[in-house]
Amino acid sequence: MFAAIYGTGAGFKEYNAAFRIPDILFTIVAGGALSSAFVPVFAGLLERRQEEDAWRVANTILNTLLAVMSAAAIVGFVGAPALSRILNPGFTSDQVTQTANLTRIMLAQPVLLGVGGIFAAMQNSYRRFVLPALAPLVYNVSIILGAAIFGTRFGVYAAAWAVVIGALLMFEIQIWGVASESWRYRLGFDWKLGQARDVLRLMFPRMLGLASFQLMLIVTFWLASSLSSTRNTAITYAWTLVMFPVGAVGTALGMAVFPTISRHAAVAQTQQVERIVREGLRAVMFLAVPATAGLVMLRTPIIQLLFAHGAWTSGSTGATTYALAFYAFCVPPLAAIEVCARSFYALQNTRTPVVIAIAAAAVDAILCVTLFHLFGPLRAQGGLGLGTALAVWLQIVLLLFALQRLLPGLIDTDFRKAATAIFLATLVMSVCVFAARQIVGGIAPGGLTIRAFFECVLPVGVGAIVYAGLAYALRIPELDRVLGLAGRALHRE
Repeated sequence: MFAAIYGTGAGFKEYNAAFRIPDILFTIVAGGALSSAFVPVFAGLLERRQEEDAWRVANTILNTLLAVMSAAAIVGFVGAPALSRILNPGFTSDQVTQTANLTRIMLAQPVLLGVGGIFAAMQNSYRRFVLPALAPLVYNVSIILGAAIFGTRFGVYAAAWAVVIGALLMFEIQIWGVASESWRYRLGFDWKLGQARDVLRLMFPRMLGLASFQLMLIVTFWLASSLSSTRNTAITYAWTLVMFPVGAVGTALGMAVFPTISRHAAVAQTQQVERIVREGLRAVMFLAVPATAGLVMLRTPIIQLLFAHGAWTSGSTGATTYALAFYAFCVPPLAAIEVCARSFYALQNTRTPVVIAIAAAAVDAILCVTLFHLFGPLRAQGGLGLGTALAVWLQIVLLLFALQRLLPGLIDTDFRKAATAIFLATLVMSVCVFAARQIVGGIAPGGLTIRAFFECVLPVGVGAIVYAGLAYALRIPELDRVLGLAGRALHRE
């Protein structure tokens, strides 16, 4: 919808730049840092049957978060022009002004999402995942409808206001989720509780880790601010396509296993933690590796099918396709990082993943600056994608080595055999997908969208059948687990 209404034009460039400021604020303070620190403490108290203390900690953290996020939003509102200028040195004065105005509108979003995130963490600790999963859907549907209904009249300002409305709806849904529990809201701060202080102790290293990842994005768009609007926004569209499988595979698995391994870690059941983390990583590989191959090989028809409408141009397709060719290789490491990082947090080891994240961010900055200039202004989005891909691969390798020291049986012989089988199956699948696309491309009827549809759906179908068949022949157990989960889900429906 955004591609059809805004394309890769200048207005969308400013919207993306404005969105990054509240998004950084939310991600660092509340999005992952607080929930990652809160869940192990809260879930641990529940596991030890200390429910009253658990809710006292929850109220203290909730009130603190609300105060901090509100203060940060006020500071951001006042300093929006300066922040817009610093983060986007390639913008003109008019672009800086528009970015600051859009930022001020959207600064209510991190406050609402932050508090809602704590409610979601409470539900996850009780192993309830439906409403926390539904809430982001409502948030995004609100943004889509706002752009669709009012975008042509009010431009990107319609999308900005829709972000705030979507955040409010998401917040309301999360309240319903905790209303069924024994929680009662109490105003105040009970920092005498040692467990509340534990949340802060675990939170600050996680904040540094998330800040390091956000630094990667800041460096990328700081450099990209000097590029044309088409090449700048191509990075955003490519990153969106990358984060879809990362969210569907890595984030979903990470959120699902986090409360469970936190509970096991709270009572020193190390072997159970080891088993769950190992199965999570194998599941990530099983799904993320072929997803990467699919994104790389079918990137042009995927982009044409999803985005090539309305204000989108052929130049937009070319720029985004080139960026995605490099950013797609971020999918497996980013998905695995979601599981590995949460494993460290569940074990209440926050220092190791933070140090590794900071090191990866430093490498990313060096690579992005270097490759940005080596690729040149016409291909710079590809250089930025390659730099980030190399940095996140380094990060996951270091995380696995470090996690292996805490969980010695994590990378066992079966894990290595499964990894080899998955990469082999993906290689054969890729050959079949390539052949299928060549055949379909020569006979597919209709215009651009119809052709792109056939060039996506049929090769993906061939790839899925081949990959599943090879997984069965190679006895990769993740196939049975995925099919079993799908079967149970359909049975419940």
